[in-house]
Amino acid sequence: MKVEIKDLSHDGRGVGRLNGKAVFVQGAYPDEVVEIEITKEKKNFIEGKVVNILEKSENRIDSICKDFYRCGGCQFCDFKYLEQLEYKKNRVIN
Repeated sequence: MKVEIKDLSHDGRGVGRLNGKAVFVQGAYPDEVVEIEITKEKKNFIEGKVVNILEKSENRIDSICKDFYRCGGCQFCDFKYLEQLEYKKNRVIN
């Protein structure tokens, strides 16, 4: 399934819409179009994982950690630092 990511959720997942439902995608960032595999579907939302990034955000960077994609200990090692700060600031404000 193809999803356009518009925002980040409170826990750092990309947020888009699919079939009228909110879609939460770990590892996807705003301004990206991603192909996902649905991992959970509920009445009001869908969860998925990235299968392929069709259009990358200009804020996506190469991860500074060689184990980032395997480990799962960090959220934003492949997201520009200033964008991380903006997201975190907005998280506190909201």
